[in-house]
Amino acid sequence: YGLRYDRFDSNFDTEDQLSPRANLVWKVDDKTTTHIGYSRYFVPPPIQNATVATVSKFAGTTNSPDNFLADPPRVERSNYYDIGISRQITDGWQVNLDGFYKQARNLIDLGQFGAALIETPFNYKVGKVYGSELSTTYRQGGFSAYGNLSWVETRAKTIDSQQFQIDNAE
Repeated sequence: YGLRYDRFDSNFDTEDQLSPRANLVWKVDDKTTTHIGYSRYFVPPPIQNATVATVSKFAGTTNSPDNFLADPPRVERSNYYDIGISRQITDGWQVNLDGFYKQARNLIDLGQFGAALIETPFNYKVGKVYGSELSTTYRQGGFSAYGNLSWVETRAKTIDSQQFQIDNAE
């Protein structure tokens, strides 16, 4: 368990948060361990930011956006849940299965908009991210191997920052 304090100060946003963390680990037997955990996260956005004044300079040009909304990127805040199991199959071979679920507010994403090869940050108002991973490790003498298979799905809606980058139809 623990607490973490974060603060983000920039010319476009100031936010802070106290974030708890808690994890439980249970050793079922000599070869099996399970875990469950919760964390609250605070993820500052990348510091690139286009203001309304900057976007307005493109009005009436071939690079004019569909809209002139340029709310600044915000800190992503999320609740993160994790559960998993680890099993020692033989002395050198271990298999792990892990799953997670994240509920986010102001989910941060990056997109490439236009011809420039620059990724620009923006937020979705709400988002959910979940997935799982199956991994295995094998060690025998001087040889070791690792493999994993993972699946992640992200769902988000309502773009609420740097809106000028997105066509109105979207």
